[in-house]
Amino acid sequence: MIFIVFVENAFKHVADKKKDDAIELQLHISPSRLHFRSRNTFNKEAIVNHENGGMGTAYVKRRLDLTYKDQYDLKIKSNESHFQVSLQIELT
Repeated sequence: MIFIVFVENAFKHVADKKKDDAIELQLHISPSRLHFRSRNTFNKEAIVNHENGGMGTAYVKRRLDLTYKDQYDLKIKSNESHFQVSLQIELT
């Protein structure tokens, strides 16, 4: 359920849904770690504040803190044309 916010945001804010590789979603699971990554194109002028994220992102951070404490690493970054989320959770 944690990933739903990031998947929804990728589809909501993608610059052009018809463009090849407009959205990339990856999920890798090993016995000790889960790694989720989403990357999408976006129009920087259409998005006011991605640095801190919105309510959905704040909710996910709170859930991660409560459930996994120091066992996760969440990175959210953007450049001129792409928005990327990387979440690693230690499963040990």
